[in-house]
Amino acid sequence: MGKFNSQDLTLLRAGTGRLAKLLDIDLADVTLVPDGSAYSTVETDRYEIGLGMEATTYYLSDEERTEESSSSAGLGASNHYVKEYTFDIAGAFANMTQLQRIVLPTIHPWYFMTIKSTEIQMSEKKRSAPS
Repeated sequence: MGKFNSQDLTLLRAGTGRLAKLLDIDLADVTLVPDGSAYSTVETDRYEIGLGMEATTYYLSDEERTEESSSSAGLGASNHYVKEYTFDIAGAFANMTQLQRIVLPTIHPWYFMTIKSTEIQMSEKKRSAPS
């Protein structure tokens, strides 16, 4: 299939045109090319009273690091921002509820631990989302 960088993940995540109805993604033969660019921003929490929020922006990077910052949202509330620089592409599929199956590329062994947080199940040869 070829090489994928953050621009490809952004396009996949946008889900426009024919991608909007995508139910199955097979990236088994993809080689991820970390370019340090953002591919997804996901609102991870909106506080109960509607003041302030938390958002995570994912960057395709071979350097694992997290940066956090906050800003005032007024009335004592705050917005919290997280930047995840990672080779883990789970952020590309966050909130894509129409997907029924995802086969991820084979990469680093530590990847098994990180994608568990997005409830993606792995098999011995291929990794795919639960049916």
